[in-house]
Amino acid sequence: MLKRRIQTNEWDSNKHRVKTSSIHTKSTNQYLDEFYSGLFHSFQQLCIEGKHITSHSELTL
Repeated sequence: MLKRRIQTNEWDSNKHRVKTSSIHTKSTNQYLDEFYSGLFHSFQQLCIEGKHITSHSELTL
């Protein structure tokens, strides 16, 4: 859970980002970018380590 809330009418389902361009929404979109980047990095690391990845896999940091 990302612990962020927005109105459903502010969400762009195609872009997976907040639609409006206020400072708050820019911050939310930046947070999403950083989260997705970290998630992708973790995925790459697991692939490099040759680990089998499922929705039930646990990442030990």
